[in-house]
Amino acid sequence: MIINFSVENFGSIKEKQTLSFLANKSDHLEDYYIIEPIKGLRLNKLALIYGANASGKTTVLKSLEFLRYMCIDPFEIKSEKFNFDPFLFDENKPKENTKFELDFIQENRRYAYNIEFNKSHIVNEKIIQLQP
Repeated sequence: MIINFSVENFGSIKEKQTLSFLANKSDHLEDYYIIEPIKGLRLNKLALIYGANASGKTTVLKSLEFLRYMCIDPFEIKSEKFNFDPFLFDENKPKENTKFELDFIQENRRYAYNIEFNKSHIVNEKIIQLQP
């Protein structure tokens, strides 16, 4: 279950943007919309993404799908290039790496996964188990 997902320098997203499933303190409709996978960690079962046209809503979802693709269907040939564009409306951003961060729960354990990459290769990747 996803806790937070962050993306930076991907498509129309320049600066770090985060999609969070952390629930607030409200107990309104708690039985329907809130889950507690680990004691003390309250998460929303769903999230809504809204905003003005061309504000990056679809790009956040595309970046999450891109991360899924990278993990589930890795390249067989190591010289293949990733099919994405970094943020292009800046002089320096296209030269910088793209970054994804994913905090999630799997089998009652909390993890933080970070990956930094560019079109030609993965620069840095790590996953750590966090304390509950």
